[in-house]
Amino acid sequence: MTMTMEIKAQLAAGDDIQETLPESESARECANVGCIGGKAHPGSLRGKFVCSGCEGVRYCSYQCQAASWAAEHGMVCTAPRCVEPSGIHLRVKNESEEGLRRETMRTGEKTVNVEIIYTRSETATTCRVGNLILSVIDLEKARRLGFSRCLHECSTELAHLSAEFDSRGRIRPNNGCWQPEDLDRERQLVYLQKLIIDVPWQGKGIGRSIFPLLFEEVQGFGAGFIFTWPSVLNDLEPVRQNFGSDGYYRKSTPAEKAAYLAKFDRIVDFYRKAGFRRVINSHFFCLAKDPSHASHCIPVDEDATYQLNFRGCFGG
Repeated sequence: MTMTMEIKAQLAAGDDIQETLPESESARECANVGCIGGKAHPGSLRGKFVCSGCEGVRYCSYQCQAASWAAEHGMVCTAPRCVEPSGIHLRVKNESEEGLRRETMRTGEKTVNVEIIYTRSETATTCRVGNLILSVIDLEKARRLGFSRCLHECSTELAHLSAEFDSRGRIRPNNGCWQPEDLDRERQLVYLQKLIIDVPWQGKGIGRSIFPLLFEEVQGFGAGFIFTWPSVLNDLEPVRQNFGSDGYYRKSTPAEKAAYLAKFDRIVDFYRKAGFRRVINSHFFCLAKDPSHASHCIPVDEDATYQLNFRGCFGG
Protein backbone atom coordinates (compact mmCIF):
# COMPACT_ATOMS: atom_id res chain seq x y z
CA MET A 1 0.00 0.00 0.00
CA THR A 2 1.56 3.28 -1.14
CA MET A 3 2.04 5.89 1.54
CA THR A 4 0.23 9.21 1.16
CA MET A 5 2.12 12.49 0.93
CA GLU A 6 0.83 13.35 4.42
CA ILE A 7 2.35 10.19 5.88
CA LYS A 8 5.65 10.87 4.10
CA ALA A 9 5.68 14.39 5.49
CA GLN A 10 5.00 13.08 8.98
CA LEU A 11 7.83 10.56 8.59
CA ALA A 12 10.27 13.24 7.46
CA ALA A 13 9.28 15.36 10.45
CA GLY A 14 9.92 12.47 12.82
CA ASP A 15 6.29 12.06 13.88
CA ASP A 16 4.57 8.75 14.62
CA ILE A 17 3.28 7.22 11.37
CA GLN A 18 0.68 5.21 13.24
CA GLU A 19 -1.32 8.30 14.18
CA THR A 20 -1.68 9.48 10.53
CA LEU A 21 -3.99 6.65 9.45
CA PRO A 22 -7.80 7.11 9.25
CA GLU A 23 -9.49 7.63 12.59
CA SER A 24 -12.98 6.35 11.80
CA GLU A 25 -14.69 4.07 14.30
CA SER A 26 -14.15 1.01 12.08
CA ALA A 27 -10.48 1.87 11.56
CA ARG A 28 -9.93 2.04 15.29
CA GLU A 29 -11.30 -1.44 16.01
CA CYS A 30 -8.78 -4.08 17.07
CA ALA A 31 -8.33 -6.61 14.23
CA ASN A 32 -7.51 -9.47 16.60
CA VAL A 33 -10.61 -11.67 16.67
CA GLY A 34 -9.61 -12.90 20.12
CA CYS A 35 -9.19 -9.42 21.63
CA ILE A 36 -10.67 -9.39 25.11
CA GLY A 37 -10.98 -5.60 25.10
CA GLY A 38 -12.96 -5.13 21.90
CA LYS A 39 -15.08 -2.01 21.91
CA ALA A 40 -14.30 -1.46 25.57
CA HIS A 41 -11.06 0.22 24.51
CA PRO A 42 -11.16 4.03 24.28
CA GLY A 43 -11.20 5.19 20.66
CA SER A 44 -7.63 6.47 20.91
CA LEU A 45 -6.39 3.01 21.96
CA ARG A 46 -8.45 0.51 19.95
CA GLY A 47 -6.37 1.02 16.82
CA LYS A 48 -3.16 2.42 18.22
CA PHE A 49 -0.93 -0.34 16.79
CA VAL A 50 -0.91 -0.51 12.98
CA CYS A 51 0.57 -3.40 11.02
CA SER A 52 3.68 -1.83 9.50
CA GLY A 53 3.85 -4.61 6.92
CA CYS A 54 0.64 -3.74 5.04
CA GLU A 55 -0.73 -0.72 6.95
CA GLY A 56 -4.14 -2.26 6.47
CA VAL A 57 -5.16 -3.37 9.97
CA ARG A 58 -5.03 -1.95 13.47
CA TYR A 59 -4.65 -3.46 16.93
CA CYS A 60 -5.19 -2.23 20.47
CA SER A 61 -1.87 -3.62 21.72
CA TYR A 62 1.36 -5.31 20.73
CA GLN A 63 0.04 -8.51 22.32
CA CYS A 64 -3.06 -8.51 20.10
CA GLN A 65 -0.93 -7.85 17.02
CA ALA A 66 1.35 -10.80 17.87
CA ALA A 67 -1.64 -13.08 18.50
CA SER A 68 -3.32 -12.09 15.23
CA TRP A 69 -0.10 -12.57 13.29
CA ALA A 70 0.32 -16.12 14.60
CA ALA A 71 -3.34 -17.01 14.05
CA GLU A 72 -4.12 -15.54 10.64
CA HIS A 73 -2.67 -12.21 9.57
CA GLY A 74 0.84 -13.60 9.03
CA MET A 75 -0.51 -15.68 6.14
CA VAL A 76 -2.15 -12.76 4.29
CA CYS A 77 0.01 -9.74 5.17
CA THR A 78 1.73 -8.11 2.21
CA ALA A 79 4.95 -7.45 4.15
CA PRO A 80 7.98 -8.61 2.12
CA ARG A 81 9.25 -12.09 2.93
CA CYS A 82 12.84 -10.87 3.04
CA VAL A 83 14.51 -7.49 3.40
CA GLU A 84 17.52 -5.88 1.76
CA PRO A 85 20.11 -4.74 4.34
CA SER A 86 20.80 -1.65 2.22
CA GLY A 87 17.22 -0.51 2.84
CA ILE A 88 17.63 -0.36 6.63
CA HIS A 89 18.62 2.85 8.37
CA LEU A 90 18.28 4.44 11.78
CA ARG A 91 16.83 7.73 12.94
CA VAL A 92 17.08 9.31 16.37
CA LYS A 93 13.48 10.20 17.23
CA ASN A 94 14.09 12.19 20.38
CA GLU A 95 16.34 12.40 23.39
CA SER A 96 15.18 12.18 26.98
CA GLU A 97 12.04 13.50 28.54
CA GLU A 98 12.56 16.77 30.36
CA GLY A 99 13.03 15.09 33.73
CA LEU A 100 15.76 12.87 32.35
CA ARG A 101 17.47 15.87 30.80
CA ARG A 102 17.78 17.42 34.24
CA GLU A 103 19.18 14.14 35.57
CA THR A 104 21.74 14.19 32.74
CA MET A 105 23.27 17.30 34.26
CA ARG A 106 24.28 15.29 37.32
CA THR A 107 24.97 11.72 36.17
CA GLY A 108 25.95 12.32 32.56
CA GLU A 109 23.24 9.92 31.33
CA LYS A 110 20.88 10.55 28.45
CA THR A 111 18.19 8.31 27.00
CA VAL A 112 18.06 8.02 23.21
CA ASN A 113 15.10 6.59 21.28
CA VAL A 114 16.17 5.29 17.86
CA GLU A 115 13.68 4.27 15.18
CA ILE A 116 14.50 1.50 12.70
CA ILE A 117 13.36 2.53 9.22
CA TYR A 118 13.07 0.35 6.13
CA THR A 119 12.76 1.52 2.52
CA ARG A 120 11.29 -0.95 0.04
CA SER A 121 13.28 -0.77 -3.18
CA GLU A 122 10.39 -1.95 -5.37
CA THR A 123 8.04 0.84 -4.26
CA ALA A 124 10.42 3.37 -2.70
CA THR A 125 8.06 3.57 0.29
CA THR A 126 9.41 3.96 3.80
CA CYS A 127 8.05 2.57 7.05
CA ARG A 128 9.07 2.18 10.68
CA VAL A 129 9.83 -1.47 11.46
CA GLY A 130 11.07 -1.24 15.04
CA ASN A 131 12.86 0.83 17.62
CA LEU A 132 15.53 0.63 20.27
CA ILE A 133 16.23 2.61 23.42
CA LEU A 134 19.75 3.42 24.58
CA SER A 135 21.25 4.79 27.77
CA VAL A 136 24.38 6.79 27.00
CA ILE A 137 26.66 7.53 29.96
CA ASP A 138 29.30 10.26 29.96
CA LEU A 139 32.25 8.23 31.29
CA GLU A 140 34.33 11.23 32.32
CA LYS A 141 31.51 12.60 34.46
CA ALA A 142 30.65 9.13 35.81
CA ARG A 143 34.23 8.53 36.94
CA ARG A 144 34.41 11.95 38.51
CA LEU A 145 31.22 11.39 40.52
CA GLY A 146 32.11 7.79 41.38
CA PHE A 147 31.47 5.16 38.74
CA SER A 148 29.39 2.72 40.78
CA ARG A 149 27.41 5.48 42.49
CA CYS A 150 26.65 7.13 39.16
CA LEU A 151 25.32 3.95 37.55
CA HIS A 152 23.25 3.17 40.64
CA GLU A 153 21.53 6.54 40.27
CA CYS A 154 20.74 5.90 36.59
CA SER A 155 18.76 2.63 36.74
CA THR A 156 18.55 -0.78 38.39
CA GLU A 157 20.02 -2.54 35.36
CA LEU A 158 22.97 -0.13 35.21
CA ALA A 159 23.47 -0.62 38.94
CA HIS A 160 23.88 -4.35 38.28
CA LEU A 161 26.21 -3.60 35.37
CA SER A 162 28.47 -1.54 37.64
CA ALA A 163 29.38 -4.77 39.46
CA GLU A 164 31.33 -5.81 36.36
CA PHE A 165 33.60 -2.74 36.68
CA ASP A 166 36.13 -1.68 39.28
CA SER A 167 35.96 1.60 41.20
CA ARG A 168 37.72 3.43 38.36
CA GLY A 169 35.21 2.30 35.77
CA ARG A 170 37.48 -0.32 34.20
CA ILE A 171 35.86 -3.58 33.15
CA ARG A 172 36.97 -6.69 35.01
CA PRO A 173 38.95 -9.22 32.89
CA ASN A 174 37.32 -12.34 31.47
CA ASN A 175 39.88 -14.93 30.38
CA GLY A 176 41.47 -12.62 27.83
CA CYS A 177 38.20 -11.54 26.19
CA TRP A 178 37.32 -8.35 28.03
CA GLN A 179 40.28 -6.36 29.33
CA PRO A 180 40.40 -3.53 31.90
CA GLU A 181 41.83 -1.16 29.31
CA ASP A 182 39.01 -1.70 26.79
CA LEU A 183 37.13 1.41 27.89
CA ASP A 184 40.15 3.58 28.72
CA ARG A 185 39.79 5.61 25.51
CA GLU A 186 36.01 5.62 25.47
CA ARG A 187 34.09 8.82 26.16
CA GLN A 188 30.69 7.11 26.42
CA LEU A 189 29.31 3.91 27.85
CA VAL A 190 26.37 2.76 25.74
CA TYR A 191 23.74 0.44 27.18
CA LEU A 192 20.96 -1.06 25.06
CA GLN A 193 17.82 -0.98 27.20
CA LYS A 194 15.34 -2.37 24.71
CA LEU A 195 15.20 -3.61 21.11
CA ILE A 196 11.81 -4.21 19.49
CA ILE A 197 11.24 -5.39 15.93
CA ASP A 198 7.64 -5.04 14.75
CA VAL A 199 5.87 -8.38 14.40
CA PRO A 200 5.63 -8.45 10.54
CA TRP A 201 9.39 -7.86 10.26
CA GLN A 202 10.70 -10.38 12.78
CA GLY A 203 12.94 -13.23 11.60
CA LYS A 204 14.12 -11.35 8.50
CA GLY A 205 17.59 -10.32 9.62
CA ILE A 206 16.75 -6.74 10.57
CA GLY A 207 17.89 -7.10 14.18
CA ARG A 208 21.41 -8.23 13.35
CA SER A 209 21.73 -5.63 10.57
CA ILE A 210 21.25 -2.66 12.88
CA PHE A 211 24.27 -3.07 15.16
CA PRO A 212 26.86 -1.96 12.58
CA LEU A 213 24.56 0.99 11.85
CA LEU A 214 24.52 1.92 15.52
CA PHE A 215 28.29 2.27 15.45
CA GLU A 216 28.41 4.14 12.14
CA GLU A 217 25.23 6.06 11.36
CA VAL A 218 23.64 7.51 14.50
CA GLN A 219 24.77 11.09 14.98
CA GLY A 220 26.93 11.65 18.02
CA PHE A 221 27.35 7.92 18.63
CA GLY A 222 31.11 7.54 19.02
CA ALA A 223 31.35 4.54 21.35
CA GLY A 224 33.24 1.36 20.55
CA PHE A 225 31.19 -0.99 22.75
CA ILE A 226 27.49 -1.71 23.35
CA PHE A 227 26.38 -3.43 26.56
CA THR A 228 23.01 -5.10 27.13
CA TRP A 229 21.14 -7.58 29.34
CA PRO A 230 19.25 -9.93 26.97
CA SER A 231 15.85 -10.73 28.42
CA VAL A 232 12.22 -11.38 27.55
CA LEU A 233 10.27 -8.11 27.46
CA ASN A 234 7.46 -9.04 29.84
CA ASP A 235 5.38 -5.98 28.95
CA LEU A 236 5.11 -7.31 25.37
CA GLU A 237 4.23 -10.87 26.31
CA PRO A 238 0.65 -12.16 25.80
CA VAL A 239 -1.58 -11.09 28.66
CA ARG A 240 -2.64 -14.05 30.79
CA GLN A 241 -5.10 -14.33 33.64
CA ASN A 242 -2.94 -14.33 36.78
CA PHE A 243 -5.86 -14.95 39.10
CA GLY A 244 -8.12 -17.98 39.03
CA SER A 245 -11.88 -18.00 39.50
CA ASP A 246 -11.33 -18.44 43.22
CA GLY A 247 -9.44 -15.14 43.37
CA TYR A 248 -6.08 -16.70 44.23
CA TYR A 249 -2.91 -15.94 42.28
CA ARG A 250 -2.21 -18.53 39.60
CA LYS A 251 1.36 -19.71 39.16
CA SER A 252 2.77 -20.29 35.69
CA THR A 253 2.13 -23.75 34.33
CA PRO A 254 5.08 -25.99 33.38
CA ALA A 255 4.24 -25.38 29.71
CA GLU A 256 4.27 -21.60 30.21
CA LYS A 257 7.60 -21.78 32.03
CA ALA A 258 9.10 -23.94 29.29
CA ALA A 259 7.89 -21.56 26.59
CA TYR A 260 9.31 -18.58 28.47
CA LEU A 261 12.73 -20.22 28.92
CA ALA A 262 12.81 -21.30 25.28
CA LYS A 263 12.12 -17.72 24.21
CA PHE A 264 14.85 -16.44 26.54
CA ASP A 265 17.33 -18.91 25.00
CA ARG A 266 16.40 -17.69 21.50
CA ILE A 267 17.00 -14.08 22.54
CA VAL A 268 20.43 -14.88 23.98
CA ASP A 269 21.26 -16.84 20.83
CA PHE A 270 20.22 -13.85 18.71
CA TYR A 271 22.64 -11.54 20.50
CA ARG A 272 25.48 -14.06 20.33
CA LYS A 273 24.99 -14.50 16.58
CA ALA A 274 25.13 -10.71 16.25
CA GLY A 275 28.59 -10.74 17.86
CA PHE A 276 27.79 -10.10 21.52
CA ARG A 277 29.73 -12.09 24.12
CA ARG A 278 29.01 -12.52 27.82
CA VAL A 279 30.72 -10.17 30.25
CA ILE A 280 32.54 -12.43 32.70
CA ASN A 281 29.81 -14.80 34.00
CA SER A 282 27.07 -12.22 34.48
CA HIS A 283 23.71 -11.53 32.82
CA PHE A 284 25.35 -8.89 30.63
CA PHE A 285 26.70 -9.13 27.11
CA CYS A 286 28.86 -6.71 25.13
CA LEU A 287 29.51 -6.06 21.44
CA ALA A 288 32.84 -4.60 20.31
CA LYS A 289 32.98 -2.38 17.23
CA ASP A 290 36.55 -3.40 16.40
CA PRO A 291 36.41 -6.68 14.41
CA SER A 292 39.90 -7.56 15.70
CA HIS A 293 38.79 -7.43 19.34
CA ALA A 294 39.35 -10.69 21.22
CA SER A 295 35.61 -11.17 21.76
CA HIS A 296 35.11 -11.73 18.02
CA CYS A 297 37.47 -14.70 18.13
CA ILE A 298 35.27 -16.64 20.55
CA PRO A 299 32.85 -19.08 18.84
CA VAL A 300 29.23 -18.88 19.92
CA ASP A 301 29.32 -22.28 21.59
CA GLU A 302 32.47 -21.37 23.55
CA ASP A 303 31.13 -18.17 25.09
CA ALA A 304 31.23 -17.79 28.88
CA THR A 305 28.33 -19.28 30.83
CA TYR A 306 26.14 -17.62 33.41
CA GLN A 307 26.86 -18.30 37.07
CA LEU A 308 23.98 -17.90 39.51
CA ASN A 309 24.25 -14.85 41.77
CA PHE A 310 27.62 -13.93 40.24
CA ARG A 311 28.99 -10.78 41.94
CA GLY A 312 25.72 -10.20 43.72
CA CYS A 313 23.48 -10.03 40.64
CA PHE A 314 20.07 -11.59 40.91
CA GLY A 315 19.86 -15.12 39.57
CA GLY A 316 17.41 -16.13 36.90
